[in-house]
Amino acid sequence: MIGFKSNFFIWRRSIEFSQKNNRFFTQKRQISRTFKNKTEYKKPEFTTEQPKYEFNDNKRRFKQFFIFSSFALIGYAISANYSVMDLLTIYASAETSQDARDYKLKLQAKLLHLPIAKQLTKTGFVEVVGETNQNGYELLNELGGVSIPPKSYFNPQTKKLVDIVHIGMKLQGYPFMLHGGISSDIISQFMIKSLKFDDSIVEGKKYKLRGLKVDYKAPVFVNKFIVLRLTNVERIGSTTAKCTVEVYSENGKNLLMKGKGKFAVEKE
Repeated sequence: MIGFKSNFFIWRRSIEFSQKNNRFFTQKRQISRTFKNKTEYKKPEFTTEQPKYEFNDNKRRFKQFFIFSSFALIGYAISANYSVMDLLTIYASAETSQDARDYKLKLQAKLLHLPIAKQLTKTGFVEVVGETNQNGYELLNELGGVSIPPKSYFNPQTKKLVDIVHIGMKLQGYPFMLHGGISSDIISQFMIKSLKFDDSIVEGKKYKLRGLKVDYKAPVFVNKFIVLRLTNVERIGSTTAKCTVEVYSENGKNLLMKGKGKFAVEKE
C-alpha cells in the first residue's frame, strides 16, 4: 500500500512537471513566432486595380499657374511702376545706348529725392563722394541689376556705413521679388565695403567670406531702393572679422532682412 502511494505521488509530480515544461515551450514558441513575424520581410504586393482616389493632373497644373499668377500680380501692384519703354530698355538696349543713359538718369534723379537721404544727413552721416565711394557691387553692376552706383553715407563718430542701393528687374527670383541668392550677395558685398571704412584697417588686406546667415523679415520687391545699415563690427585678433547688417525699405522704416557674416582677413 505504501509503495502504491509513493508511485502515485511520483506519477503526479511527473505529470505536473511535464505540464510546466509544455507551458514554457508553448510560450517560447509564441514569443519566437511574434518576433519572427515582426522582423520578417514581406514582399510588396502589386495590383492592377484602380486607386481609390482620383488624380487630376489638370487641377494640379491650374493650381500652380494660379499661385504663380497671384505672386506676379501682387508683385507688380506693389513694385512695378515700369513703363513699356523701361522694360524694352532693360532687356533690349545696350549699356552704352542713349535709352540706357536716360534710364539711369531717371533712377539717379529719384535717388536724390528720397527722404531717407535727408534723414541721414540730420543724424550725423556724411555723404561719401569721389574715389572713396566705390560701387562695391561689381558682380551685379549691369542694366537691370544694380544699374547706378549706390549713395553711401558714413558716420565718423560711430564708424557706421549706410548704402542706398537700387535693385533692378533682372534680380528677381519669384515674379517681382528679389532672388534669395542675390540678396545674400548684396549683403556680403556691403559687409566687405563697410569693413574698409574702419580706421583699424590696414591697406593691403582682403576679406574672404567664411559664413553668412540671412534672416528674412519681409518680402523684398525689385525696382525699389533698399537701405543697408551696418549695425556692428567685431574683430577677433587680426585674422577674423564679424559684421551685422540690417536691410530696410527705401523709407528706412520697414525691416526687410538681417545679415550676420564672418570674414577671414588676409594679406593681398
